[in-house]
Amino acid sequence: MSRQVLAVDSNEAFAVLLKEGLESQGDYEVTIALDGETALQAMEGRRWDLVIVDLGLPEEDPGALIQAMRQRQPDLHLICIPVDEDRVPPEIAALDVQGVLTKPFFFPDLPKVVEEALSRPVRPAAPAPAGPEEPEAEVGEEAEMAPPSPAPPSPEQRATLQEHASQLTEHLKALSRELSADAILLTAGNELVAYAGRFRRDEVETLARLVMESWEAGARVAAALGREGSRFEQSLHEGADYLLYSLAATDDLILSVATRPDRPLGMVRYRTRETAQALRAVLGGS
Repeated sequence: MSRQVLAVDSNEAFAVLLKEGLESQGDYEVTIALDGETALQAMEGRRWDLVIVDLGLPEEDPGALIQAMRQRQPDLHLICIPVDEDRVPPEIAALDVQGVLTKPFFFPDLPKVVEEALSRPVRPAAPAPAGPEEPEAEVGEEAEMAPPSPAPPSPEQRATLQEHASQLTEHLKALSRELSADAILLTAGNELVAYAGRFRRDEVETLARLVMESWEAGARVAAALGREGSRFEQSLHEGADYLLYSLAATDDLILSVATRPDRPLGMVRYRTRETAQALRAVLGGS
């Protein structure tokens, strides 16, 4: 059965090109909607495998449109066409975007972009809050308390990491390409397990030590808050020329991204979490 794709774009010529490109290169059936109202009408009583939506629709709030679509179909896969090159606004990235398609696109790459988006999971919708909505956690706020700071890998863990080194590195390389990152690193304690990006190894090793210092500082903050033996599960350092985001991939491993500050933070967080899930799968859920 053909994959059902809804293309939402006010530029009819581009939408037709998109439709013809997909239908001629794969098993897709593409329907065109030239505005948000038509798109929402198309979703009534019908399920879609994917919606491709232009963020530059005139007189439309793209965030509100995406939320309305997801209300109608919570498991909807979504590709956005950004207005500014490949930059998806953080408020849109935070809505769980599975892919990005830039204008103009390279025709033979179109099916790959679509299949990659369809292969990515859609986050379950969060339950409605019982009381007033809490603001999203800012830098230094606790999202979830996790075990104490990771120690260097044991001999058994080291053997497992070495066994899967090439797979781990491939996932880091993929994340580096997707985020145009200067460095992606996986650390255990202050030891560098794997890395990717344009930084030299000595630069990445220095960065690994700084990540560990930040993690230890988080443990001290948790202790000061009466949560001895705990730490934050993520950290963020942001400056005028850089952004460093770190996430606990497992109890023993920290995944960090060093990139430009103009990358949408929501996208950085989401793609880093996706990669952390992939790393856990490689390591057998450890």
